[in-house]
Amino acid sequence: MSYQVGLDLGSAHTTVATGSGVTTHGRRHQAAAREIANVLDDLTHRHGEPPSRVAMAHPLCWPHEHLEQLRQDLINEGRADVLFVPAPHAVAIAFDADVQMPEHSTVAVFDFGASGCDVTVLRKQGVLPAGRLERVASSAGLCLPDVVLLVGGSSRIPLEIAERLRVPVLRAPDGAAATGAYLEARQLEPDPVEQSTVEMPVPRQEEQKKRIPTTPFIAAGLLGLVLGGGWFAHEAMNQPQVRTENTSVQLEPPGTAELPRITEPGR
Repeated sequence: MSYQVGLDLGSAHTTVATGSGVTTHGRRHQAAAREIANVLDDLTHRHGEPPSRVAMAHPLCWPHEHLEQLRQDLINEGRADVLFVPAPHAVAIAFDADVQMPEHSTVAVFDFGASGCDVTVLRKQGVLPAGRLERVASSAGLCLPDVVLLVGGSSRIPLEIAERLRVPVLRAPDGAAATGAYLEARQLEPDPVEQSTVEMPVPRQEEQKKRIPTTPFIAAGLLGLVLGGGWFAHEAMNQPQVRTENTSVQLEPPGTAELPRITEPGR
């Protein structure tokens, strides 16, 4: 029976998502291509056939040269069919697969890692450059996205802050599970302990030309709000980062397009 696979390679663990669930195990190989090949060999042995499609989530900050080298290493391992997708885009694709956001909707993805928090803001059918923090801190409250997605086991947002934002703040699956949403849409639910149940707001009706000037500053503005209000109790916020990569992608529901392949960042 045909099956597809979503992968997320961490520094110490590898997470694998298939239609039957998500599993995590310790990395057996330091080389990423060898680790991926080993995982896929195990799945082939278990299922009796290789996966029909493989997608791997990766940090948005990985340079183009690194991805090209990884692709070549995978070709050398006989795995030329692996699709690359930036982790924030995988999260946004997973969310959009469930809620079918209106065109031009924006999603802010807070990805909490061991040493930092990456903030990426995506518009449906495109990715937004973040802009510089000092340019937008004063107007941050005017640039809220349609939804905020939190990635990472330690990320929390207090109930009262979620209510004050009046924007849905949801926990999202990590890389492999989010990438697996290309295979099968996963239901995203608020953390029952930390969050209240929220609904997607009625889409704003502004014309596209009126919203474009503000959206490039959402990521930096949200980070300014978080730092100023101390909303997140997480040590990674001591050294937050805002990614400013501008990659050519489109956010589309599963089944309508392949996962985006990374391209040369815009200069």
